[in-house]
Amino acid sequence: MIRQVRDAVWSDTTKSASVRRVAYSIVCLCCWSLASVGFALDDEGPNYSYYVATAVPDRSLRSILNAASPIHHDGRVFFGNTDWHVQWNMWWSEQPRGSCRITGVKAKISGTIMLPKLINPTVVQQNRFDTLAAALRVHELGHYEIGKKAAADIESGILAMAPMDTCAALKAAADELATETLDEYRAVERKYDADTDHGRTQGAWLD
Repeated sequence: MIRQVRDAVWSDTTKSASVRRVAYSIVCLCCWSLASVGFALDDEGPNYSYYVATAVPDRSLRSILNAASPIHHDGRVFFGNTDWHVQWNMWWSEQPRGSCRITGVKAKISGTIMLPKLINPTVVQQNRFDTLAAALRVHELGHYEIGKKAAADIESGILAMAPMDTCAALKAAADELATETLDEYRAVERKYDADTDHGRTQGAWLD
């Protein structure tokens, strides 16, 4: 499942961009610094939110969750969703001869995984739901891991950039690198969903 909206806002010193696909966004902050070169991905792990599905004894679990889920895309209903966010900061220094080099990069990833919560189930419904919920969690954590890899690649890619003639050129090149990296990981997410049939091969499915 892929839904994408893109927006970017520029100021003289800071560039903020968001990219959302029901899966992710990115915010970039740029600063002057003389710090030594380095990077460290900051990962707080995902938060979890839940939508409530009220069980009815004579209804199938699939129909119960289909009616309760707020996650819709292209006419389909999904039982789980991951929304991840990357914020990265880069520091640069203007060199004596006028060139500009990266002196440090730090990225932070956070996110929210939405899953169902079943109330008033029968024993049979609860047992089936427990199996489904565990598989859904595995599938959605896979999306979050893709976000972590994207953040790490953006971080290491910017850190490895060669000095440029101006800091403006360096910022523009860093933005292009981040955009290209996100494009690559959009493709990775599409393949992940295609390979797993949106979690079906992982057990995150109800027939």
